[in-house]
Amino acid sequence: MAQKFEVNAIAVWINVPLERALEQNAKRAPDEVVPEVALRSVFGLIETPTLEEGFLEVIEVTPNDYIDDCFVPQSWLMSSTSREDHNA
Repeated sequence: MAQKFEVNAIAVWINVPLERALEQNAKRAPDEVVPEVALRSVFGLIETPTLEEGFLEVIEVTPNDYIDDCFVPQSWLMSSTSREDHNA
């Protein structure tokens, strides 16, 4: 679709193991819990996005990209030395 309208598309792939997704789902408020059968069904259908599909970039988000339950991509983290140089 992006190519049809001549715009760039970036895929963000949330790559989380099923067990982690089930754990997170169990922590939801009771009225927000997704049925386990639905999670397992969708998990089995997910395919890794690729550049060959026409994406300009594929960004993979993994559990390692979280600090205190906040999303922080590893590429955003800088060493303290780099941060000091950047702020100088």
